[in-house]
Amino acid sequence: MKRKCLIIVIVSIMLFLGINIGIHAQDEQAQERGADKTHKTMKKLSGAMLKTLKLTKEEAAQTTRGEKLKVYIIGLDKLKAFQSGDNTKKLLTDTKEIVFPLYVGKVLKNALSIRKRGGGWKTASIGSNEIHFLEPVRMKHSQENNIKVKSYYI
Repeated sequence: MKRKCLIIVIVSIMLFLGINIGIHAQDEQAQERGADKTHKTMKKLSGAMLKTLKLTKEEAAQTTRGEKLKVYIIGLDKLKAFQSGDNTKKLLTDTKEIVFPLYVGKVLKNALSIRKRGGGWKTASIGSNEIHFLEPVRMKHSQENNIKVKSYYI
C-alpha cells in the first residue's frame, strides 16, 4: 500500500512538472509570436514615425532583436514590509512586460516591448530612450562577471 501511494505521488509530481514545463514552453512561443508581430509592425512604420525612433527605413528593415529583459516592479507596500534577511525576490512583482533591444548589426538602435494581455502577448511600446542606458550596462556586466545575458531583468 505504501509503495502504491509513493508511486502515485511520484507520478503526480512528474505530471505536474511536465505540465508546468509545457505551459512555460507555450508561453515562450507566444512571447516570440508577439515580439515578431510587434517587430514587423515597427518595420512598416512611416518614415516620419521611424525618424522619431532615430531609424531610417533601411535601418528598420535590418533590425534584429537582442536578448529580452523581463520587467518587474517593487511595490511600496512590499518594500515597507521588507525585513533584513527576507528573500529579495519576494519584493518583485511581474508586470507581464518584456523589452527587446533592437540592433542594426552590433549597434544598439532602440527597443520594443510586449505585454501579456487578453491571453496573448501584444505590443506595449515601440521605442525606448532608457534602453541606451540599460543595455550597455547589462552587456558589460555580463562579460565582466561571466553571467548569461538572458539572466538579467529590469
